[in-house]
Amino acid sequence: MTYRPQSSPARKPVARRDCLRLGLLGGLGLTLPELLSRRASGSTNPQRPLGTARSCILLFMYGGPAHQDIWDMKPNGPTDTRGEFHPISTSVPGIQVCEHIPHLARQAHRYAIVRSLTHEDSTHETAFYTMVTGRARDQQSGLAALPTDHPHMGSVISQLQKPNSPLSPFVTNRQTIENGGGEQNYPGLGSGFLGNAYDPTVLYNPELHQPGGTFSGLSLPGDIDPARFDQRLRLLESSNASPGLFHPAPSNNELRTHQQRAAALLTSSAARQALDLTREPASVRNRYGMTPYGQHLLLARRLVEAGVSLITVYYNLMIPRLPINNQPLWDTHKRNFMYLKDHLLPSVDQPISVLLDDLHERGLLDETLVVWSSEFGRTPGLNKEGGRDHWPGANSIIMAGGGIEGGQVYGATDKRAAYPTEDPVTPGQLTATIFSALGIDPTTQVHDQLHRPHHIADGAPLTQLFGK
Repeated sequence: MTYRPQSSPARKPVARRDCLRLGLLGGLGLTLPELLSRRASGSTNPQRPLGTARSCILLFMYGGPAHQDIWDMKPNGPTDTRGEFHPISTSVPGIQVCEHIPHLARQAHRYAIVRSLTHEDSTHETAFYTMVTGRARDQQSGLAALPTDHPHMGSVISQLQKPNSPLSPFVTNRQTIENGGGEQNYPGLGSGFLGNAYDPTVLYNPELHQPGGTFSGLSLPGDIDPARFDQRLRLLESSNASPGLFHPAPSNNELRTHQQRAAALLTSSAARQALDLTREPASVRNRYGMTPYGQHLLLARRLVEAGVSLITVYYNLMIPRLPINNQPLWDTHKRNFMYLKDHLLPSVDQPISVLLDDLHERGLLDETLVVWSSEFGRTPGLNKEGGRDHWPGANSIIMAGGGIEGGQVYGATDKRAAYPTEDPVTPGQLTATIFSALGIDPTTQVHDQLHRPHHIADGAPLTQLFGK
């Protein structure tokens, strides 16, 4: 059932290919190709496209926010389920959200709330894989990324769609996830069976919120002018064209594509400008908030303008860790209400609201899908530490723009926000909906490196979410 109101107004060393960070680009730029995602084939369009998006910004709240304390409040439910927070009215009559996201409450006419997302995995790493690939992870496979993994949605898009920009079609602010002892490359973060050519470009600068925050290493060194660089590229191309000693591996064509993309980025003023937040007026930067998270959301908007297809912004890299049992920030096993009220919700409420406003004001919201997602929700009851534990039985997802009709609630849960009672949604349906919003037929097939076919989505899109 869909409700539509009648009126709406210290980390481990990282491999060179894993991330583009300050100072990592060599003089010739030949390390940069190893950091970039690529696409090789043409796009596939459905017979009847559902959405209008050209880009998607995936706001992934790794750790699992308490859905019943934010988007699916139960003011008449049991005491431990309804918790300490109160619902407030939004810009859409009949829809209420948490009192501690007042800015997002005023944006309700722009987004749809899906309250009935459900699956069966309560482990962070594998549940994350399920949410970004739409496939359940075999628990016997362990927690390490494998070359047989299904790819992240962004990697699929990188392969299917033609480049619109010298930037990679799939950009993220991380390709590792912190959990306890350090950073690890968990399944679902990259390209899986598609091959490394479709891994994301990682753009993260912890100082991006500083007045002069930008990315270095994206221009030629002072002693190498464009003509000299062009000579080096021709020499490299000549080497690539000569099989033998220098090219024993079958991945040479992938590396060649990486090199070409890197060269385009180094010589593209448009790409450098997209990554330079100092080109934004101070008033715009201040609206987003001079925090790492706020400025990376501003960067996401600039990447949309530059033609990037999918930008994933992982929240838990963005602010200092809180002492929550040494767990990811949204993983509120202790003091759930204190951390949500005092830290977590205020840090996302304004910048995400400003992102929606900014996209709308620039005429970009109709062609940009914005998704709030996480790996699972949290338990209906409180534990002895005043926290909520992992709960995949129900969760809430927020979708705006890209043809999604705002001001609606899709699905419902029981009085404890424990299980869907109407219109249950699987992760496969969610990924199919995202592909459909981007004009990609979710029944499309891609091939792994052994040339075996795989459908890109395991489910049908939620057609009810799209406007007439």
